[in-house]
Amino acid sequence: MQKTPYSERHPYWFSILIALMVIAVYLVLGTVTSVAHLPPGSPIFMLGSSIILTVLAVWIISRKGWWTRIGFHPPAKKADLLWFVLPLILVAVNLSQGISSASMGNLLYFFTLALLTGFGEEAIYRGIILQALAPRGVWRAALVTGVIFGVSHSLNVLSGSNPAYVSLQIGYAFAIGFAFAALVLRTRLIWPLMLVHFLTDLFGFLASNSTGGEGVTPFLLVVTAIYVVLFTTYGIYLLVSWKRVAVGRETRPI
Repeated sequence: MQKTPYSERHPYWFSILIALMVIAVYLVLGTVTSVAHLPPGSPIFMLGSSIILTVLAVWIISRKGWWTRIGFHPPAKKADLLWFVLPLILVAVNLSQGISSASMGNLLYFFTLALLTGFGEEAIYRGIILQALAPRGVWRAALVTGVIFGVSHSLNVLSGSNPAYVSLQIGYAFAIGFAFAALVLRTRLIWPLMLVHFLTDLFGFLASNSTGGEGVTPFLLVVTAIYVVLFTTYGIYLLVSWKRVAVGRETRPI
C-alpha cells in the first residue's frame, strides 16, 4: 500500500520545514558573503539566494507533480483573470515613484532578480505551502500562508534593509500574502501572481535604484496602511464570495 505523503499527513510541520528551508538558505548565503567581506545585499547574496530557492521550489513541485494543481494552466474562465486586476495597484504605486537612472548592468540585475523572486516566492508560498495547507480549510490556509510570508520578510534585514522599513514590510506582506493566497484558492491560478510579483519588484528596484529598503517615510506609512486594509479586505471578500457560490458543490479549491 502506498504511503501517504508527509505533506498530507503533517501539512503544518511540512510548511514549517519549507519556511525553515528558506531561512537556512538566507543564513548560509549571508554567512558566505560575510566571510567574503561583501556588503549586505550584494548581488552574490541576492541572486544566489533567489537562484537556490527557485531551484528548490522547482525540484519540490516537480517531485510531487504539483505543477497543474498549484495553478500552471489556462484559466477555467477568462473572466477569472479579472480578479488579478486589483493587485496591479502594487505595480502602479511603484511605477508612480519614477525610474532612477540605472546602468545597463543594474537594469539586467534588477530584471533577473525580480524574475527569480516573483517566480520563487510565489512557487514556495502560494504554491507549495498553500497546496499543503488547503485541504485543512481555505481560511486557515490563507491566514497561515499570509503569516509565514509576512514573517519571512524579516530576513530582509540580512540584505541590508532598514529594520524599521522591514517592520512595515512584514505588516503589508502579511496582508498581500493573505490576499494572494485567496486569489489562488479562488481562481486556481498562480502564474498571473508571478507576473504581478515580478513587475512589482522590478519597478520597486528601478524606483530606488537598489534592492534594499532605505528607511521609513510618511509616504511609506500611508501606503502600508492602505495595503493592509485593502488587501486584507480583498482576501476576505474573495474567500467569502467564493464560499457562497461553492455551496452545494465540491468546495476543495486545489
